[in-house]
Amino acid sequence: MDVASGTLFTAGREVDIRGGVALKFRRFYSTAFLDRPPGPLGNGWVCNLFQTLREDVDGFRLTGEAGGNVEFDRSSGRSLNAGACMELDPSGGEAVVTHWHYPGLSIVQYVFDKPRNDRVALLKAIRKPTGDELQLR
Repeated sequence: MDVASGTLFTAGREVDIRGGVALKFRRFYSTAFLDRPPGPLGNGWVCNLFQTLREDVDGFRLTGEAGGNVEFDRSSGRSLNAGACMELDPSGGEAVVTHWHYPGLSIVQYVFDKPRNDRVALLKAIRKPTGDELQLR
């Protein structure tokens, strides 16, 4: 529980299968998410495999693996969110969010169909720079 806000939260790691791109199923619950439409796991729950990307008039919004939002400005090409260590490349037929982690500088790419007309695009693959890819649908 977050004592300052009163938000109750919990997390669970259900599956962890190693491979070129590890299959990890992580779920997160927060009372802060109760005002969102319920997802596949129910009201208040999010999952790392249910990430979404939405385009609106201001740019793009990634709802990430733990339910937080990352904003990307609208631009003619790539858009950097340095605070989140992420870059969005919406060029071509898909949108790719590259996320790097310090200190080991592991890099992962989240691949979405390019969102159109204020629709939500679902995560369709997780990719590594080595070319390894985990297809989700």
